[in-house]
Amino acid sequence: MKQNDNLSIIICHCEGALCDDNTLSNIKSVYKESADIFDYPALCTETGLKDVPGSLSEEKPRGVVVAGCSKVYDDAFLTSLANKMGIARDSLFPINIGTADIQSLKDKSDAIVKQIQKGYRAASFIPGFDKKTIPMNQTVLVLGGGIAGMSAARELDERGYRIILLEKESEPGGMLNLAKTKTDHTPSYHYPPLPKGIKVYTNSSLTSLAGSVGSFRAKVKSPGGEIEITCGAVVIATGRWKGRNSGFPGDVFQQDPGMCKASDLVDRVAALPRKKETRRIAILLDYKVEETKASAEMAFHMALGLQKDPKNQVFIFSRETRVSAKSLEILFDEVQDAGVVIVKYEDTLNFNKDSSHNERTEIIYTDTLLQQPMKLLCDLIGISLSGISPEADPGMADLTGINLDTLGQFQDNNVHLFPGKTNRPGIFTAGACTGRDYIPDIITDAKATALAVHTLLAGKTMEIELSSVTVDEDKCILCLTCIRSCPFHAMIIDTEKDVAACLPEVCQKCGSCAGECPIKAITLPAYSDNVILSQID
Repeated sequence: MKQNDNLSIIICHCEGALCDDNTLSNIKSVYKESADIFDYPALCTETGLKDVPGSLSEEKPRGVVVAGCSKVYDDAFLTSLANKMGIARDSLFPINIGTADIQSLKDKSDAIVKQIQKGYRAASFIPGFDKKTIPMNQTVLVLGGGIAGMSAARELDERGYRIILLEKESEPGGMLNLAKTKTDHTPSYHYPPLPKGIKVYTNSSLTSLAGSVGSFRAKVKSPGGEIEITCGAVVIATGRWKGRNSGFPGDVFQQDPGMCKASDLVDRVAALPRKKETRRIAILLDYKVEETKASAEMAFHMALGLQKDPKNQVFIFSRETRVSAKSLEILFDEVQDAGVVIVKYEDTLNFNKDSSHNERTEIIYTDTLLQQPMKLLCDLIGISLSGISPEADPGMADLTGINLDTLGQFQDNNVHLFPGKTNRPGIFTAGACTGRDYIPDIITDAKATALAVHTLLAGKTMEIELSSVTVDEDKCILCLTCIRSCPFHAMIIDTEKDVAACLPEVCQKCGSCAGECPIKAITLPAYSDNVILSQID
């Protein structure tokens, strides 16, 4: 269909509940020369939406005012309506005529007409938007060969994508490799090997990432030299960062031989001298950060193994006991039946080393149940590093432009924890780098992330509405404010014109760049000053 310069008005009167025939007649008389007007009894229903294409004129309107109940503000509804009409989503301007302020009036006809007029004024300032289609590269680059990376790679391989997996170690596996030599204090998981169709580079790491959604360009350092990879999407599954373990002043594990990393606890207990009295062994969780079910599982298995020795009395310290999985509930019962003491604490933990206590270390804590300070002398304390340093790799965040949250993990600004969603379209995350450690949860999370990648790439092309921000080239002084402020990396430098420019396939139309531009050189066309001011009475 061709596009004309007229506006259209679509009214959903909800079987006459929102506006009657007289009101519709008044609206049509006001705009009979300037707009095509269409009314529907139930536009917000699936059946009503199907009637739209056959009811509109043969030419596409430049803009459309959509009046109805609060449903008109639903983005999914507006997107469906725009697709039915063959126009851009931002060409629609919604007006709610079902508000209590309007519907409670005895003569609501005039109020509805005024609302339509305001919507018409706003729509008149919105330019027509074209669309473009970009190809989506069907290769997916997976960074990290642990359980999350392998699960995502396997899921995407089954859907026909070309998968390239980078692993910095000599073989994939991650936490699974630690469980190969199972003892009575470590959980065991079995995972099938990767399909042969997946290309795996071991001892390799990402050195740079350029491009945007659908067409990323990655450079990889490998034993065979530098490799260049083009891909449509990237999955970051790099696990937790092992660069440092912060949280204690100085190196506490060297300062106090009565403390050690939880992973070393079993070996350290075996090296303790045999005494007549019972040895008190503490496993400490949640020291700085509340940990996940994975830490609880580790502590339960370790405690069961240590408690078998009649000379050991094991204590598990945690702020919350996480057992929200059937296998963990069973394990928790086994731990209690074995005589392990579960201690719930709150506030800050303190430690006291006193030679009068035969070199034991004293834990000073507030008992959650008793609500009073308590002390426990321990022969050895194993501290979970997950409760001290939960960060993802900050170097990976810098390379890919992904934001980190206050804990140093991926998933910043993603309160709903949508599968793998990041601040950069086309880049996804999964696994321990997002704060998950419990292997069953990691597998589920990675598969959900893979499905999100599939949703993006499945069509092999992506249709983009060209309603993203525009830059006035005469005003732009290339101060780089927009480039620094854009959380999605949508703003770039047009090197030919020496001005800022926007990548429409990346822009999320948040308006940050327009709001931050010091000389007002950037405009979001669907929400320009004129559009906003038109709504002020």
